[in-house]
Amino acid sequence: MNKRDIKLDQYNISKFAYRELSNFCLQYPEKKQKLNELRNPLQCQSYSDMPHGSTVGDPTGRQAEQCAKLSRDTELIEQVAIEALPDAYQELIKNVTENIPFKTCKYVNWTVFRFGRHKFFYLLFKKTLDKDVVNPYI
Repeated sequence: MNKRDIKLDQYNISKFAYRELSNFCLQYPEKKQKLNELRNPLQCQSYSDMPHGSTVGDPTGRQAEQCAKLSRDTELIEQVAIEALPDAYQELIKNVTENIPFKTCKYVNWTVFRFGRHKFFYLLFKKTLDKDVVNPYI
């Protein structure tokens, strides 16, 4: 995929920080799917007589923690999109999470949409600085 980077120098967001944010957004559909799988009430822990793994702990607790993180990440993207472009947040989410081109979006004003997309990445950058959502290992 040959996607051009957005220049966000005026917001003090480097090319590499933008790419990290963009890749975080591209994981949105994957995270939503995993979250739905974890929340599926029909999915349950399977038990057998065969020994497996040496992990000590609470698998339900780990699943709840994973659910909470996935939920936090997806809600962050959704809330920032609503804040950045309230009238067309759904199109903005599709654009930043699925690389849907602007041309296929219903929103008509390119200038407003472009400004909203820049604002989206600026707000996401600010919110992830405080919470280390994008890269918790730094």
